[in-house]
Amino acid sequence: AVPAELWKLSVGTMHFREFDNDWKACGLFSVGTASDQPFADLRDLTLTSLAFLDIPNGPRDAWNLSLFYSPTSQLPFPIPGAAYVWRPSERFSANIGVPFSFRYQPTDAWTLTADYRPLTAVNLRVGRALGNEWSVYARYEIVNETFWLAERTNSQDRLYLFDQRAALGIERSLPAGFKLDLNAAYVFDRSIFQAESFSDSRRDVLNISPGAAISLLLHWSR
Repeated sequence: AVPAELWKLSVGTMHFREFDNDWKACGLFSVGTASDQPFADLRDLTLTSLAFLDIPNGPRDAWNLSLFYSPTSQLPFPIPGAAYVWRPSERFSANIGVPFSFRYQPTDAWTLTADYRPLTAVNLRVGRALGNEWSVYARYEIVNETFWLAERTNSQDRLYLFDQRAALGIERSLPAGFKLDLNAAYVFDRSIFQAESFSDSRRDVLNISPGAAISLLLHWSR
């Protein structure tokens, strides 16, 4: 049966350090649960780790080396990354390699961003600021989420939720680092399936018809 509820809860820590030679290093580690029954068993715990090293190359550019691991990612094994960080101006920057990203700000109001991570994590966004507090945006993304079902018979089986979505949204900046995000999306190419990995043989595939979705999100960052 399709689970009535799915939970993702995690807590983690991140450490950032800049060395005397201007090299920069960062490490992230988190532990949590992604399941229909949170913390039901030790085998349902998730561990996520990320390490990267930023090596300057000239006044703006740099080489970036990274290593990422999460058992609930599309590739459930350590993933190395290597990219060249190109910053020809204050308004344009690109991470050329894996992972790939770029950010272009042709004017103070408009911003275009793109991100890609293996295998299918894609996020494209065009935004326009409406003053200091309001902004609107259009976004396309491919979403993949992975869970452990508590009563699975094969401990390596994962439940995958996959979809593509195109959204229009509006954001409002709030005091103390909070931001409110309201968006409406058309969600398509939706499916739920079980497999040991995203590219493995799929079982219990359930295709879901396209439809509309509305999201209200509260972000906080400091």
